[in-house]
Formats: sequence, C-alpha cells, structure tokens
Amino acid sequence: LKALPMPLATASFDVVIVTQVLHHLSDGTDDHAPVYALMAELGRVITPGGGFLWCQTQTQAQHADDGFWWSAITPRASRQLADRFPPMDRFLASLTSCGEHKFDKVESHVPKDPLMRIDMYLDVEGAFREEWRNCDSNWAMCTAEELTEGLSKLRGIIDAGEIEAFMAEREKARARTGQTTTVVATKV
Repeated sequence: LKALPMPLATASFDVVIVTQVLHHLSDGTDDHAPVYALMAELGRVITPGGGFLWCQTQTQAQHADDGFWWSAITPRASRQLADRFPPMDRFLASLTSCGEHKFDKVESHVPKDPLMRIDMYLDVEGAFREEWRNCDSNWAMCTAEELTEGLSKLRGIIDAGEIEAFMAEREKARARTGQTTTVVATKV
C-alpha cells in the first residue's frame, strides 16, 4: 500500500474497502504522509458517479484513551500505536482535498459495537494468552517490560475482586468514545 502509484487503471473500481490497516502505514513520526498518499491514490482508482471508499479506522483517542479496556494496562504501547493514526479531522479533510481525484462527499460514523465479538473482547483472562493478544496490534507494540507490568496489574485487579468495577468503568468509556470509526467517501 506504500508502493504508489498502484498498477491499476484510473477509475477502475466502484468500491474500495480499507479496514484497520492505516496504522500500519505510518510510524507516527512522518506526519502520516503514507496514509494521505494512499487516500489520494485510492481517489484516482475509484470510479466517479457513485464509486466509494469504505474505510474502517480509529481516532487517536479511541485507541490510546477510552476505546479499549487494555489501554489502561498498556498505556505506553497504546499511545505509541495511537500516534500512528492520523488525526481524524485531517484524515477527513485529506479525502476532499486530494486534487483532481478528490472525493465529493465524506461521512463518518462511530459504531457502538467493538471490533471483535463482545464475548471475546470482554475476556480479561484472554490477555494472558498470546493467541488472544494477537487480536490487536496494541499488544505487539508492548515492550516485554510493559507487557509483564500490564499483565501483573491486570492480575492484581482480578485477584483483588475489582475486575467487574474496572471493566464497568472501561465499558462506560468505550461507550462514550467508540472503538472504531467508519468513513465513507463518495465520488459523485
């Protein structure tokens, strides 16, 4: 997705779907230039007259602050990963200002549901299993030290009988912020 231009004809796709990948394009120190370049390129390959881009991504606050319960136990990794997401206002503006291939209409929506099945998402014991942690890029951003500290903190909350209160508070936060943002950009 960084090798641009893509070997695709202009106006050759009616629909392009990009889901939970933008944070893999930027390292957070590049002003999100690879993300904006990709959006301009997708604008080029999407057909006018109703073609659209459907993008599932996150805001920085959704990832670092309130969208995921585990951001409270892995704050450094959560912040580091959140910085890889472009600020939503700039991301939306980039879609309508990418030159001759810009999108004419851009809408965004924050779904109520989490990205993964709710029973899996709420499985706090899952955090102690590597295959469960593989569900979210946040865990891969943890240093060995932060992972050990975070899991120790989580085990302490569980062992103290405070996990229900912890999760209730984290779910209130997720309900306010959401966990993901859907963006639909249309070429009229």
